[in-house]
Amino acid sequence: MSWLDAIRRLLGLRSSDEASPSTPKPLEKPTQAKTENKKTQSGTDQQSKKKGNRYPLLTGDMTQFPDTSSHSPKQLLTIGLDFGTAFTKVVIGETRTSYAVPFKFRNLENPYLLPCILYIDHSGNCSLQPMGEGDQVVTDMKMKLLDGTAEHQDLVRMVAFIGLILRHTRLWLFENQRTTYEGRYLDWYVNVGVPTDSYHHETLVKTYHNIIMAAWALSVTPDLVSIHAANELLSCVPNGRYVLPEKFDSLREHLIHEEAFGLFPEFVAQVVGYVRSSLRKPDLHLMVDVGAGTVDISIFNVYESEGDDIFPIFAKAVKLLGTHFLMTHRNSRIPAGAKINWSVQDRTPSQTEFSQACRIQSKQLTVIDNDFIKQLGTTVRDLLKYTKEFRYPCSPRWQDGIPTFLCGGGARVDVYSEIIRRFENNNHAYKVRVEKLPLPQRLNAPEMSENSYTRLSVAYGLSHNAMDIGRIIQANDISDDRTPPRDPDPYSGRYVSKDDV
Repeated sequence: MSWLDAIRRLLGLRSSDEASPSTPKPLEKPTQAKTENKKTQSGTDQQSKKKGNRYPLLTGDMTQFPDTSSHSPKQLLTIGLDFGTAFTKVVIGETRTSYAVPFKFRNLENPYLLPCILYIDHSGNCSLQPMGEGDQVVTDMKMKLLDGTAEHQDLVRMVAFIGLILRHTRLWLFENQRTTYEGRYLDWYVNVGVPTDSYHHETLVKTYHNIIMAAWALSVTPDLVSIHAANELLSCVPNGRYVLPEKFDSLREHLIHEEAFGLFPEFVAQVVGYVRSSLRKPDLHLMVDVGAGTVDISIFNVYESEGDDIFPIFAKAVKLLGTHFLMTHRNSRIPAGAKINWSVQDRTPSQTEFSQACRIQSKQLTVIDNDFIKQLGTTVRDLLKYTKEFRYPCSPRWQDGIPTFLCGGGARVDVYSEIIRRFENNNHAYKVRVEKLPLPQRLNAPEMSENSYTRLSVAYGLSHNAMDIGRIIQANDISDDRTPPRDPDPYSGRYVSKDDV
């Protein structure tokens, strides 16, 4: 395979001997570094043999194996996409198993964590890794979406970034699970997680939905992934429906229905593995998900009704207090010459590591961090207080301790674990009990350590069929209650019905 064919394969283009006369020629010959980057992103270059003939070439824009028709036996596959502030994680699921998708072309310590960085060359072509010295490097995509500063061009870049991820995801499955799924018509679904507060924000949810739809259309375009194409396709989904001009007619058979794109609160996806395990407990739970940008806190119930898992949300908050803001807080309060360079893709230093690196006394850093800890600790306390006094005062968990999951990339940072540890004190009015999310046996992630599962837990939960994830009941649909009723399940009668959600 020539260097040109290797590049074309990843980007969804046919090899040079298959290309039609109308296929445009590349604008320039890539550098050696760019060629190697594109080769690596496509996965292995080895082609299997079948009855003495080579398989047709697999490319990133494909949605089906070659020679598969819509009359073939159907196989439902769900892509669980956890688009984070610092890293993106992807898991492909079906009824029997789920596959964590690695991104080995980046030579990462954890191959299942893809840094949220988009590279754009001078021609507008996009990549998940550097292409040349003149690349435009785009970061903070999700952060701008969450804090309300995202402009149209920021949304276009998200479309390009996610479009590349979807190409890589499908190509990985085609190359690594061919013997399992070849001969089946793949019925694709895509589930995406959103912060708990954002799930009830109609405008933001619509924006998420349009971005994912446009990204899918971009990922099946038999051409280079470019910022120009991303911009054009985003304009084709103005109201959550594809409105494609004639030039995109060839894409229609590769698109999936608008309803095949699902949006779910991240905390619900995160506990899917837990509620399907033997460790599952009923009643109140607390989830604290620490990301690079936000800390997503949810107090919710877990119960089953008519075979469905129900998640009534009693209290929730999303605060811009993730590791990025912790490090910004620290750097803003130490001498200018002591500041350290840090990005959201870097591991967050502990208090000891930070004080040593900045050559400041640990006591001084403790004072600085306490200001930050107070903000988050007060938020957790207020949510617990509100839930105990007004939402669910009769829960037995107030005596036993509310099962609490500390998750996300910042879960191991001592500042955040210290906050939750304070609530574990037996004498605390709002007692919690920190537990560990169980590692699902059905998750196929051979290069993942057990301790790093929480980084994949959202993507894993999203890889389930939307009907199996569970039903969310909004906080506004549950009335306050100051008086503990005698009914053993007093709140089930006050939840809205399935038809009302």
